[in-house]
Amino acid sequence: MADSEDDKSDSAYAAPGGLFESPHKQAAGSVKRDARTARLRETDFVVVFDTLAEFEKAFFDGHRPSFDIDDCLLAKDEYDLAVKTIRAAVRRGKSKKVLEKAAYGPVCDLLNKICDKYALERHVPDEDQIQFLIHSANPPRHHPDRYVDARAHQHPDLVALKKTLAALCLVDIQAWDDQQKASIKKPAAAWHHLLSVVEGKGEVDPDGLYQAATYTGSLLQARPDLPCHFSLSFDINYIQLLLCDSSGVYATPELEWASDEAHRLLVTYAHFLHIPRLGDSSIKLQPPSTEHDKAAVKNWKLKSYATAPVWIVYDDAGNRYIVDRIISVGEPWTRKSWVVLSSRYGPADEPPTERPPVVIKDSWLQPQRLESSSEGDLLDRIHFEGMHVLGVMRKVRAFTVRDEGGKTICNINVDVLRNGQRIPIRHRYRLILDASVTTSIFECPDVLSFFIAMFDVLAISRYIHKTRRILHRDLSLWNLVFFGTGDAGLKLCNDYCAGVNLSVDQPHFARFYLAYELENPRMYNWPSILVLDFDNAKLELQQGYTGTLRTVTPAFIAMPVARRVSTRGSVPAEAIPELTGTALESYTATHGTAHYEEQSALHEGSNIPSRVPEEVPIVHAPRHDAESVWWMLVVFMLSALPKEKDPTKAKNPPVDKNKQGLKAALREIDSHEVTPLSDKRSSIMSYTLQNWRDALHEDAAEFAPFFERMRLLFQPDYALAQPGLDPYNLHEAMQRLLLQEIWRMKELGDPCPLNPKQRDYHIDPATGYSATRPGTFGKRAVDADSHADMERSKKRARQEEKEAKSKQREEEKAAKAKQREEKVGSRRSSRLADKSG
Repeated sequence: MADSEDDKSDSAYAAPGGLFESPHKQAAGSVKRDARTARLRETDFVVVFDTLAEFEKAFFDGHRPSFDIDDCLLAKDEYDLAVKTIRAAVRRGKSKKVLEKAAYGPVCDLLNKICDKYALERHVPDEDQIQFLIHSANPPRHHPDRYVDARAHQHPDLVALKKTLAALCLVDIQAWDDQQKASIKKPAAAWHHLLSVVEGKGEVDPDGLYQAATYTGSLLQARPDLPCHFSLSFDINYIQLLLCDSSGVYATPELEWASDEAHRLLVTYAHFLHIPRLGDSSIKLQPPSTEHDKAAVKNWKLKSYATAPVWIVYDDAGNRYIVDRIISVGEPWTRKSWVVLSSRYGPADEPPTERPPVVIKDSWLQPQRLESSSEGDLLDRIHFEGMHVLGVMRKVRAFTVRDEGGKTICNINVDVLRNGQRIPIRHRYRLILDASVTTSIFECPDVLSFFIAMFDVLAISRYIHKTRRILHRDLSLWNLVFFGTGDAGLKLCNDYCAGVNLSVDQPHFARFYLAYELENPRMYNWPSILVLDFDNAKLELQQGYTGTLRTVTPAFIAMPVARRVSTRGSVPAEAIPELTGTALESYTATHGTAHYEEQSALHEGSNIPSRVPEEVPIVHAPRHDAESVWWMLVVFMLSALPKEKDPTKAKNPPVDKNKQGLKAALREIDSHEVTPLSDKRSSIMSYTLQNWRDALHEDAAEFAPFFERMRLLFQPDYALAQPGLDPYNLHEAMQRLLLQEIWRMKELGDPCPLNPKQRDYHIDPATGYSATRPGTFGKRAVDADSHADMERSKKRARQEEKEAKSKQREEEKAAKAKQREEKVGSRRSSRLADKSG
């Protein structure tokens, strides 16, 4: 598969409580209603069909109702009266900005009449009937993206759900109103019970369609069992029906409320609410408990319409998994669907039992990727023929999801263009991974353990490329799981590997070097970490691979990859660092003196010119994965809080004297976007020794020389080297510096213990987002080009708004001046008339 077909999805990262949670494809702020709506509008994301016939042909053919739609139409006078009621209600609105609010009630009544008529004619059982609710003042609950729940301000105007649940919710809303808006929050239905969303807008607001698309994207995230659904947008004159699936959002042209076409389309809409256009029977929602449904309104959060979901997932071998929790969801219409954790599973015809936890990852992949470079396929290549490589997470199962008839679950094949490009077909792909180790790298007890972990990441990265030709391309702190470095960690690693065949050849981990004086140090060659999330990895030798697509999370992306091209000149390469003392002894004992000398000469004989006539395209190489480890070191160590320095615990809390230096550095990392124009992290690459001392916690200032030495490794532009350098030159240099520091701490007997909390981190006040906080739910991922476009569009909009206001003020000023002149002229004329009289 050509690299251009590999669209960036969301990577996994360590979440509070253990496992990993996905970052957003965009910055967290873009999940907010207004920001996402603006992005959809500016990118012209919604495909609007020119005619209703074209829309119906694309999405209804082969799925049209088997009965006569006319049988479910309302009487013409009844429908016409409902439309007049909507218009009359809107005209009674006091402000054009809130015109749609007056229409919520009449529109809700009309949609419910259509659903009731459909249920009557089609003999729909009571438990399957559907009802619409006004939901504009109370955002739905339990969205799988907790940022949407907490901060995104997404309030669909109307929602559709099963009538049994809607009735309970309505009773509680009425009780809440009767109690004069009690001190509790207004009752709200849960996202996973919604079948559709409806958005209304006034005539002066052009964003109704795109705001509806925003909500329908959030519903796509919340309903993995409903990979295709319909929604509605309306104003006083028109309606538009939207279809949302994993590939995007499509809409009918605007239809007049009063038209026969609109009436028939609304009945078809009701039909697809009762019988979804596309479902996924491999994911089911467990029926909610009704135990508290008769409780008072103050306990409404315990009722069946508002409780958290319990999902059930099936694999291709007849096993059923009860989802313990949703770890993360991808942004709508991107490659990743969701990631969940399960520890209760077994054959579908037996009760589930407690077992070692697994992670289930669902993605939407193009067929070409499924055939050659899916995450499951790459893990099979790493663990070749069942011989496992230590330090890389293991696959349990991987398969393309099919419906009960054996047909692959995929988006609808639509023969239309979006922004001049065809919309690709994507199949739902399910990967099940062994998740019996779930400790975050942020739980490292000390700096020594963290440096050992970083040494091991470099060892794994080097090994899988050298022996399997695989580049990870998305190494970050969120893509690691920590075994530990002590005896407990060693036991945990042994337990994880128990019962599996291990490859004879393995990466050389830090424990191997630390045990060099023991009789058989190879027995201690166990990793301290697991590397996971290979969904952005690539097999370097696969046909069509160019290595130019940027996939790494921005905080950790190598600067050359972010630029896409080389610089126009560079400084010479520093010599590979020399080892001393015990670090040198352990290295030569492991590899031999000849190997040490050979690796020490890696930069000799290669010239990096100070000026070149033109830029060289950057191809993602092993050294770029190594540079991602550098950024992991920077982020972790800058925010590391030494033990006994927690400012929240002591009566006389210790003062962090270097807080300003910390915030200045993390602000640059957090605000960095992947663009060839600039890299905000450049200032960090220019830090002096004193800058490092000012940014690290004062009790960690001893590591400033280490960071200063390692920083110098990234100054040359190695892409310009002639002849080309060894691809692992940075791995070698970084591992030497780490090994020297590891032995220094070991010999001092001071591992530099850490507090489990972090130092104050930088948070964007506008979005509440931080790429450097371990528990953030709004971590940025790479698709920054469209984000940058959105920012430029917002800037243009602000400038245009400013100019429009300025022009308005000038016009108002001119109008007032004209009025004054007219008044003066009128008075003058009156006086002249009086004199002449």
